[in-house]
Parts: sequence; structure tokens; C-alpha cells
Amino acid sequence: MKNSFIVLLTIITLGCQPEKKQILVSGNGRSATTLHYASGFKVTYQDDNTKLVEVIYPFQGATSGYKYLLVPKGQTVPEHEADVRVISIPLSSIVCTSTTHIPLLDYLGETEKLVGFPSTDYISSEKARRLIDAGRVQELGVDKGLNLERIAMLDPDMVMGYTMNSDYGQFKKVEDLHVPVVLNAEYLEKHPLGRAEWIKFVALFFNKEKLLNSREN
Repeated sequence: MKNSFIVLLTIITLGCQPEKKQILVSGNGRSATTLHYASGFKVTYQDDNTKLVEVIYPFQGATSGYKYLLVPKGQTVPEHEADVRVISIPLSSIVCTSTTHIPLLDYLGETEKLVGFPSTDYISSEKARRLIDAGRVQELGVDKGLNLERIAMLDPDMVMGYTMNSDYGQFKKVEDLHVPVVLNAEYLEKHPLGRAEWIKFVALFFNKEKLLNSREN
């Protein structure tokens, strides 16, 4: 029921044309990311086919955000600010840390890229459960018990996390393993359709903007 509800919200979001809070326009005629409700992230498409993604409000009370430079695999990483984390895209593998991330992978057709998750017993997605039953999604523990050794062995392209405060916790140790961490702050959106629009955030890492645009039109 929970997964179906999130997908339904997403479909409604993509089909609605309300007063737009912000429109993020791509360059060179490439796919745009248009947000009607979500205000917690933004993306700038750059001329070298990279995308600069910013999570504006990563946790309650945050005074600054996090920036991620999404660079096509095989392309030289351009110069960037020291605080910008670099992610190679499209992702071939991902570790998620919240059950709310899983329906987004399902909707994008990227569930099979999931390789690890804390407490897999809480996952209800049928697609993800098949992967778990087949031994393709590793159990990683929870919070301070996150199994860093297992993450290192998986060597995922990215860990998608979330945080309730400024304490980066285990994610700093994950980054010390040279595994990039990206914070998803969908839970902070005030409007339920704003939370649903974070599917467009996840789509950026798989180059799936065109898929969402085709379903929006």
C-alpha cells in the first residue's frame, strides 16, 4: 500500500500543471527538470554534459546544503569547488538507506541496481524482494551498526542516505572508503507532491529525465 501510494502521488505530480514554483531548464536542448512543488533541491545543466545538483535543505535547521557534480562515465571531471562531491553517472549500482527510496527505483525501472540496504526485512517492494531472495541485495545493518566492510566489498557507485541533523555519522566513514554519499531530503518537503517529485532527483543519477518528461506530456 505504501509503495502504491507514493507511485500514485508521483503520477499525479507529473500530470499536473499548477502554478510552477521553479523551472530548471537544461542547456543545449537537453531534457529539462521541471519542479512544481519540490523546493529542497535544484539542478543546473552545464555545457560539458555535467549536472550540478544541490540539496538545498538537507536536514531540519540546516543553514547550508550539499552540492554534487554528476559527470558522465569516461568523461574527465571538470574543475569544481572543493566542497562539491563528484558522482559518475549513470549509476550501475546503488545502496539505499530508506524504504522510501525503493519505490523511486521501481518507478524508474532501476530496481536491479540496488545492491545493499539496512534491514532488508522492512522492504515491501515485490521487485526488490525478488532481488533480496536471490541474494543480490546485501543486508548492511543499521545506523552506527552499518557494515562498512560489506559496503567496501560491494563498492557501489553511490550510497543514497538521509540525516535528521548535522551529524554526518557513518556516512563520513563511507566516504572514507571512496564511496560517494548523496543525501535525499524528500521527507522535509511540506507538500506531499513535493516529496513525490524527488523521483526527479533520483532520475538525474540514472539519466532518466526523458522518461519522466515523456510520462508528463
